[in-house]
Parts: sequence; C-alpha cells; structure tokens
Amino acid sequence: MDIQKYIQSGILDNYALGLLSDVEKKEVEKNLIKFPELKTELHHIEDALAIYAQAKAIPMPKGLSEQILESIENLDSTPSNISDTTPRNTQPQPSKSPILLGTLLGLSLLGSLLLFKQKHDADQQLITSQSQISDVNNRMLTLQLDCDAKDQTIQRLHEQLQVFKSNAYQPIFLKGTDKSPESEAIVYFNTLDKKTYLDIGNLPTTPMDKDYQLWAIVDGAPTDMGVIDLATATEGLIEVPYMENPQAFAVTLETKGGNPTPNLDELYVIGNVES
Repeated sequence: MDIQKYIQSGILDNYALGLLSDVEKKEVEKNLIKFPELKTELHHIEDALAIYAQAKAIPMPKGLSEQILESIENLDSTPSNISDTTPRNTQPQPSKSPILLGTLLGLSLLGSLLLFKQKHDADQQLITSQSQISDVNNRMLTLQLDCDAKDQTIQRLHEQLQVFKSNAYQPIFLKGTDKSPESEAIVYFNTLDKKTYLDIGNLPTTPMDKDYQLWAIVDGAPTDMGVIDLATATEGLIEVPYMENPQAFAVTLETKGGNPTPNLDELYVIGNVES
C-alpha cells in the first residue's frame, strides 16, 4: 500500500468525521491495525479536529443559562389567573430552549468540522500540486543539463573537424607491433598552433589494473605524454601535451596510473615523424 497516497485520499478524515459506511469503516480499521503510520496520522487528524472545533465552538451568551433555569421554574409553577378547574399537568414540561440550543450548537460544530475537512483536502491538493511542480522543474533541469552536455559534445566535435580539415596538422600513423599487430593509432601534430591530438584508432581493451600511456621520442629518449583515458577517447580525438621536435610517438600498456619509463615489452603501437 502507498501510505502517503492513502492518507491524501482523505479517507482518514472521513473516518474521523464519521462519514464512512460500515464496510468502509471496517476496512479503515483493518488498515489502522496493519499500518502504525495510519494510526499516527488519524491521531493527528483527531487532535486537529478537536482543536478546530474548540476554536470554532459558539460560546453560550452571557445570562442564557439563568434564563433557561428561570423558564424551567416558570413552567413548573401554576399561573395565578388560570382557573382551578383547568386540568393541571402533573408532569413537568421540559423546556425546548436547551434542546434547540443543543441542536444549533451540534449543527454549528458539524459545519465547522466539514469546513475543516474541506480546508484539509485543499491543503493536501496544494501539497500534491507543489510536488508535481517540483517534479516538472527537476525534469526541466535534467533536460537542460542534457542539452548543455550535447552542446559541449557538438562543440568538441566541431573543433575536431577543424583538425581534420586543417593542413597545419600532420597525421602520424602509429602501427601495431609484434605484441599487437592489429592495433593502430594516429597522432595529429601541429607545429604552428603547438597542439597535438591523439586518435586511439584500434587498441584492445585494457585490463582493470592497466592503462595505456603515450610517449614522444625526443632526442632518442622517451618522454611521458600522459595516460590515455579510454572513456574520453571513445568520444573522438584526445588533446595531449605538445612536444618540441619529436622523432616518434608510441603507446605502451603500463600499470594503472602510468610509469615514469615505458615498458617496452608492452609496446603496442609506434610511428615515426616524417621530416
């Protein structure tokens, strides 16, 4: 059972006001035993009704109780101008004023309780509406964030397209070694803008405890160019550090996080820079 939805249906309010049929009352009482949350909510409703009824109760006008008692005493006494032959009613006649007053007070109280229920229902509807508005706002925020992410992807792809179109970028093809003949990658090297991009091309998936690492061979020595983030690589070109005067580029498989020197036994691709 959806407890919150059951409470918002107003059935507990109707139960507290005595507006349910016998069948509905029995069903509510079963649920009250089964779900303590409902019993707690019912106590809150009853307390609120009691406070509301007390606040809205019509106070007895000043002196009304004395007038009622005086009326009762007058009914019990015989008027002096009535003939002794008139049959005397030996039973005291109850005053209608207290009965009428009780009826009016009862109707006033019932009306107050019904107004309270209507206000309670309206409050619950307002809470539901506010919740729905909040849900819509959250969905709009999610869509906005999704649109922003797509805009960033489009912008990145546009920048990468310029790399392919520009003659300033020299493509350096990295071929697979005996370790992995089917592997390949491409480095796009721009000496004018001093930018370098990597396209991983075709590299096998790395084990959980390994990372690919890119190297530039400068003056015959390998220089670290960073660990390759395959998650980013699947979205296109990866911008990597620019190195002056490289003779070649290579990719090795290293321990997680990379190493200061390459493991040549795990050399996957390598390619020379043409002069």
